[in-house]
Order: sequence, then C-alpha cells, then structure tokens
Amino acid sequence: MTENEIVTRAYEALRLLSAAVGESHIPRLHASLPVVRQRVSWRVAESDDEQVRNLLRKSYALTVTANIGDASALMAGVNPPLAETLERAEIRFPSSLYASTKVADRASLSMDWPAGYIYHAVEGTVFYFRNFDGLLDSLTEEAQLVTNYLMTDLTTVTHRQIETMMIDELVTAATKAPMPAAHGEERAA
Repeated sequence: MTENEIVTRAYEALRLLSAAVGESHIPRLHASLPVVRQRVSWRVAESDDEQVRNLLRKSYALTVTANIGDASALMAGVNPPLAETLERAEIRFPSSLYASTKVADRASLSMDWPAGYIYHAVEGTVFYFRNFDGLLDSLTEEAQLVTNYLMTDLTTVTHRQIETMMIDELVTAATKAPMPAAHGEERAA
C-alpha cells in the first residue's frame, strides 16, 4: 500500500459521509499521515491480541559489545523500533536457547540470578546484559531484537488490517477535529 492509496480510500470514505468533502481535503489528509502512522503503530503495539501486535513487529540486529547494546542507531532507520516498546522487546542470542530475561533495572543485573540464562535491563535505547556465566562484561555477540515498529514506509506494510486501521484513523481524524493545513495553506480557525 502507498500513502496515495490510503489517502484516496480515506477521501472516498469521507465523500460517502458528506458531499461537502472536496478535493481540497486530499492535501490535508496527506498532512495527517505522520500522526496517523504513529497512532496506528501505537494501537497495534498496545493491543491485547498477540496476533494484532505481531502485525507490526520485526527483528533488528543489535550489536552487543562488553554486555552493552545500543539501539539508538536503529531509531533513525526505515520503520524504526517504537521507542516506547523497547522495554518489552524480545532479545535472542545465537549462543542461548532462551530469550534474554528482562530485570527491573541495571543495578538488578548484579543480583544473584540463576546461571545459564542471559538477563538484561533497558535504559532508554541502551540494553545492559548479564551473560549466562554471570559476568557483566563477557558478552560480545550480535543479538536479535524483536519489537514493534513505527511505520515510516507504508510500502513495506502488507497487512490489510493495518491498511483498514490507517483509513479509519484518517477518516476519524478528519471528522473529529480540524485537519492540519496542507503545505502553504493557512489553517482555518
């Protein structure tokens, strides 16, 4: 799906609701897309239904050196991790049969934990690990970070349910509040 397809379908839905909706709404619908992408990404990530949450989940390579993995570089890419979901991310290492277990905070990594598992704490976009040998500086490996993402490139999203949510959110935004002005257009009071 493309942004133009989403906007066109939202525009058509608005036209069914009101004949007063004209082509001048199209640039405003486009201007609303960044907020709508974020809202839909959040709705999916916060869903009680695991199948819905999985619609916008993906795996990222996280380089861990001396038990520290910084995901900040991932935040600048296409469809970056949704920052607020990093706390719930699943982290897997090739050297372990189990996903890393999250602990309350970085200080908790020094507590007595059962051996044979990897533990982690998150501070912003930085992950701190305790290796399965109990050491806090011996893990240097590429991990897989699996979490929800913020849709920035709609052409990579192929789920009909997401497309429908985007259209619904655009229509709702257009009918509930004044829409953002298009580039170069003054916002109506």
